[in-house]
Amino acid sequence: SSISPLVNWSENLKFYKLILDVAQNFPEILFVLKGKNYNWTQITFFDDIHAKLKKQKNLILFSNKVKMTNYEMTQNADFSIARWTSLVDDFLMNNKPVIVYDKPPYITGLIKYPSNIMSYNLENLVKKIEKLQKNIKSYNYQLNSFRKSHYTIFDLKKYQKLLIKVLK
Repeated sequence: SSISPLVNWSENLKFYKLILDVAQNFPEILFVLKGKNYNWTQITFFDDIHAKLKKQKNLILFSNKVKMTNYEMTQNADFSIARWTSLVDDFLMNNKPVIVYDKPPYITGLIKYPSNIMSYNLENLVKKIEKLQKNIKSYNYQLNSFRKSHYTIFDLKKYQKLLIKVLK
């Protein structure tokens, strides 16, 4: 936030705690916490949550040493829980389910994600993960109408041919 970095820190801290709670609720699922960067791990404000996240057996905390594209992430994960990021779109475009945690509601109203993608509290998030666990294919199938209305399948061969014509 341009108002204060403490606002961002506070929201990030809440999200990290949420992911820790979810990981504790679902010990059979391996969670990966990937961020834009990992500078927060060096800030004393986050020391307590950072230590707890590192101790959680079913949670991997990425570091700056791990370089993975969004596409690679989608190919190596079954689903994503995220605050809004381009990774959400990458998961959806690559036919993977996603849950967007939006509290406070930053993107609600801006992007018309269907309600089965959105989550605003821990209880609702747990219910969505339980649905995913029960039948991930069915959960993912429910997202197809949104995918069809918001994403275009890119025809690489068609555009390569057009690009070659333009460059000649």
